[in-house]
Amino acid sequence: MRRPKLAAISPGLIWLLFFCVPPGSGAEALVQSAPHTKLGLLSETDFVEPGQTLNLGLLFEIEPHWHIYWINPGDSGEPPRVKWALPPGFRAGDLEWPAPARLASGPLTDYGYQGRVLLMSPVRVPHQLSALEVMISVQVQWLVCSDICIPAKASISLELPVGHAAPSPPEDQAALFRAARESLPRPLPPGWRVSADDLGGAFRIRLVTGAKIQRVSFFPLEFNQVENSKPEISTPLPNGVEVVVSKSDQLLQPVDNLRGVLVIDGGGSYHVSAAVRQGISREGRERASPATL
Repeated sequence: MRRPKLAAISPGLIWLLFFCVPPGSGAEALVQSAPHTKLGLLSETDFVEPGQTLNLGLLFEIEPHWHIYWINPGDSGEPPRVKWALPPGFRAGDLEWPAPARLASGPLTDYGYQGRVLLMSPVRVPHQLSALEVMISVQVQWLVCSDICIPAKASISLELPVGHAAPSPPEDQAALFRAARESLPRPLPPGWRVSADDLGGAFRIRLVTGAKIQRVSFFPLEFNQVENSKPEISTPLPNGVEVVVSKSDQLLQPVDNLRGVLVIDGGGSYHVSAAVRQGISREGRERASPATL
């Protein structure tokens, strides 16, 4: 079931936190933005190169037992939202979302991140720049949640010099960007295939790779398609794996296409989009676990 978004605040807590942060220099500006979160604005390079892509990242450092949300938050919450303020001619791309974790809390199951996560955004730099330095600013809104949810809002700025060569940022910062890229879902490799079947009360997603896979988890991009809190049934196949996920009781129309992320245990994550085959035979439905139908 799709439940109302959590917005409960315990007595005595300020319900909205807003911090305007002075511009940082170099490749990082950090701020203590909420009681349970630090937010940083990072650049992968210490300079801006005309005509190239500048990779920026929002670094969330989250206290234990708290979390923020993926692009599809699951049963509650909402994902971080950003508004960039960039110099003329600069163009920011969409946030890039690492594969999430499934976070259960009572009857609810959310999709999100704990600990530390870097949400990257590529920014296209114009070919002609007359300034010696540029100012990049961003406003971010997010929810940080545990047993309660606290809305937070912050504004951060970063100054970077314009040039064609500069010292690289510290290795630990470069490692953050490398790790973030490794955690991004990838396209399916050549030769891999994915299909989806409507089993009545559930969807069966089958991934064919040519080798047995023990387990996968499916994270849907669309709201109200699957019942997030019900267990998935993952079954290894000689040439891949299949997973059965229960339909949401909020789903009112047939689903023509299932889009989401498949996370292979110990084997990375992949974007998937599969046309849903309708009218599966009784025999096909019976091969799925009755508990999911």
